[in-house]
Amino acid sequence: MIGFLLIVALIVAAVILFGKTAGRNDTASFEAAFLKRMGQCPTNYVANKLASGSDLDSVRYLFDIISAELETKHKCKSPGFDFYYNQALKQSPTPLPTAPTPPQSTYTGSPQYHRWTAGEEMLCCRMFFQEYVVEQRSTDLQQFAEQLHQILPAISVGSLKMKAQNNKHLCITHGIKDSLKAQPLSGYSQQNLYIFRQVKREFGY
Repeated sequence: MIGFLLIVALIVAAVILFGKTAGRNDTASFEAAFLKRMGQCPTNYVANKLASGSDLDSVRYLFDIISAELETKHKCKSPGFDFYYNQALKQSPTPLPTAPTPPQSTYTGSPQYHRWTAGEEMLCCRMFFQEYVVEQRSTDLQQFAEQLHQILPAISVGSLKMKAQNNKHLCITHGIKDSLKAQPLSGYSQQNLYIFRQVKREFGY
């Protein structure tokens, strides 16, 4: 009996140790991928963005987008924006800026209900701008939504199509030319509008 309990204890200890080691390796993998992609470590990226005058929410959204792409591509896991923001706070000789949290989405008009996060909204909006505003491509809406679905599998293709149509409507109301050949939809959320304005400024419109 004692021998059995000893074996169990050793197994539990090994599992705990493996979990901690895996977490460290996972963070290291994410940071290596981030450094290769952005040319600087996550902490310096956050600190430099904030020091340059970007507000906290904008930096958080951009970081979430980059993290989502790296996690999908490299099968790693980010510790999260707050982890690196706290590190940046400790390293910064001067106080870093903060900003209010944007309004949360209450939009429920998608074919399959999904409560959109700010990071998801930002990713969709940036990809829309790149595809239909900057490059003025004629990519079919279904194809565009399916490509997005590969990055955001938790969101249905139908919801992603409607989000693109919401962004098209916002482009029209803001006087921005886009190349999406689909009907604009006006049922956007306040969060969608908030992030659209952020992305519009980011792309220089």
